[in-house]
Amino acid sequence: NSVAPGPIDTDIMGGTLSDERKAQMSEDIPLGRVGTVQDVAALLTFLMSEDAGYITAATYVARSEGYDLLKSAGRA
Repeated sequence: NSVAPGPIDTDIMGGTLSDERKAQMSEDIPLGRVGTVQDVAALLTFLMSEDAGYITAATYVARSEGYDLLKSAGRA
């Protein structure tokens, strides 16, 4: 299994996101917010649990559809 997260509020996004940057990114996200480490951790915790024992070879896209990273970076 694999997890493919969208924008998550971590240092890997070029440093901790400012409130202004989070608000800007959130405009294109249907849930209205960027993801958190806890959002991804919850999915990973489930995938490692016995409840997910029959799930194999799946990719989970852990993001709210609508956010376009290239558009955000001015490359689209």
